[in-house]
Amino acid sequence: MLKRLLLSSIILSSIVLSAQAIDINIPGADPSVASNAYENYVFSDEYIKLDKTKMVSESYEASKNKPDMVEYKKENSLSDKELKKITENYASMLLGVVEGKTDVILHTKQGGIHVTTPLVLDYKIKLDNPHDSSIDSWDTRYIPFWVNVDDYSSEKSRENMTKPSGNFTGIDSRKLILQELSKNQKSTMVLKQDSVQRTDFTYPRLRDSYWEQASFKERQSKDIYWSNMIRFVYEKEPDVQYRLGFIIEPKADNHPSSDIANQLLVNYVLPSITPLADMNAYSKQIIPNETNVFSYRVLKDSLVSDEILEGHQIKVYNYNDTILQHVDYVSRPTSNSEDPYGYVDDILSLGQDSTENSNTIKSYHYNLVWNDGIPGIFLEQEFFDGSGLMLFITQNDKVRFINVIEYEKLDQGITKAQLRNMLIDVNVLQPHSKNSDAIDVFNLIVNK
Repeated sequence: MLKRLLLSSIILSSIVLSAQAIDINIPGADPSVASNAYENYVFSDEYIKLDKTKMVSESYEASKNKPDMVEYKKENSLSDKELKKITENYASMLLGVVEGKTDVILHTKQGGIHVTTPLVLDYKIKLDNPHDSSIDSWDTRYIPFWVNVDDYSSEKSRENMTKPSGNFTGIDSRKLILQELSKNQKSTMVLKQDSVQRTDFTYPRLRDSYWEQASFKERQSKDIYWSNMIRFVYEKEPDVQYRLGFIIEPKADNHPSSDIANQLLVNYVLPSITPLADMNAYSKQIIPNETNVFSYRVLKDSLVSDEILEGHQIKVYNYNDTILQHVDYVSRPTSNSEDPYGYVDDILSLGQDSTENSNTIKSYHYNLVWNDGIPGIFLEQEFFDGSGLMLFITQNDKVRFINVIEYEKLDQGITKAQLRNMLIDVNVLQPHSKNSDAIDVFNLIVNK
């Protein structure tokens, strides 16, 4: 893990905005992939499928002798066969923590971006890098995804806009990487000779955008690490440079290839990225004075009121009597090693309720969301009559923020995608008092 982080501090990537057609000169780009394919596409391979199978088949043996399971079996007079069925049913509700999508939201003073990855990104670790900024990594245990935001001078952006794309070459990229390596005294990586490849590309609303990949050798083990990278400056944020990408480890369990990582980055991550400012057309940001912990978005022209829920006051935003948004703050549940954020319990509650009410609930869905490196969970139920329920839950070390939208059949120009994007855009103004070196959301990472 540390080696992977040291490498990420040297070479990361960035990506592009807007869902335009993918017609760019980057390895892995496939013009046959629809520009909105990221909305439904989920990456899978034999290793992920095996993980899903094991999650169900091994759930009973892994938990049957735990004290709470023994007590549950006794209290409900269950046979081994009955307990096994119940355990496997619950495990099947959690398959989305292995195979699914993840939203990554990055806030900046000038705006920020929202990106979707076709992978479950449930692990984060941070490390200082030569740019004196934080690197957040979401480790899928299959293909790690990396993101970084750097200061970028407006003068440099304007200067680069006047240069022909060929002015910055692979040799220039190699010099920059070597400079990063020399600055990072902790690095054990050596850039492989003649491994750097790069190309400039153009994409709507971007400046100074280019793709790059390189290989590195670890000094002691001689293992080879590979990384692709795309970086860009958004036209309305000239002082910020975004970098996103993937890193391939030599000993990864599923032996992922650079070809797959490039395909994921260019065909699915790239077109998913949108500026947060796009939501200003239909929503506005709220920063409550009474809490000043979380900022969130609501629909423009919503009527706000205070209501009492379970003995405490909540905010309710009413949009034309068809969309209701409830904002609530509760005490964060007591953390435990098996479910450190309580999100497993949230997912199981969603699945159980959806199963018990399957005559009215058409489908349910959930996925992880990272707002500036802070994890949250998005949960959704769709009903047969066209109505629906969306929840987004996140927290700091003391407070749990619950953002809920209930909607009737949407026919007033607001889409489910717009509601969803608005709901999950939450800025945690007061994050954890003690930043953890690593966050394992579902406690699935096994350190060897």
